[in-house]
Amino acid sequence: MMKVELRGDLDKVVMDLMQLRKRGYDVYCEFGKHILYSRDVTLDSAFLEIKGCTYHEFLRKRRQEFRQYREEEKQALAFAKAKYPSWIERGHKYIPEELWARWEQCVQKRIRDLYHGIEIENSLAIIEAHAEGKSIEEIINLIESQNTSGESYDLIESIITFFYPAGNELFQQITEYKNQSKRLS
Repeated sequence: MMKVELRGDLDKVVMDLMQLRKRGYDVYCEFGKHILYSRDVTLDSAFLEIKGCTYHEFLRKRRQEFRQYREEEKQALAFAKAKYPSWIERGHKYIPEELWARWEQCVQKRIRDLYHGIEIENSLAIIEAHAEGKSIEEIINLIESQNTSGESYDLIESIITFFYPAGNELFQQITEYKNQSKRLS
């Protein structure tokens, strides 16, 4: 029996093995930590072994998860649209008037992105904390509590440094504080 290398999702690999069986080949392949044999593989047997459910159960679960994801996306978008006026108003308190049109464009764009404006909410929270006179340590704790990815953090920093007049100074202070903390530890 010969080993073959097959690539793709589980259903594609199984279909390829079944095609090889049809053509008279008795072969096997590895899929993750599992070995699948052309002589007896079926979609259900492979899915039961690897996914713990039949192929049709897997498809049903996937459709259900997709519907749930779509519903959550719809709710997140509705929430973001409802927050839009508040985000605009909050931003106007700290953003120079000549940037208000750009701010509104930014907020509209972020509402429709993957996180539906969470970077706007996080940026505003940081700006408000700084404007209220919170310490750099408190602002860093706020940033860390936001659980943002590196890309989201970079976007938040870009939003703040572009729109908030004290943004560059704020992030310079954050960098200096972090560098000083590293030297002391």
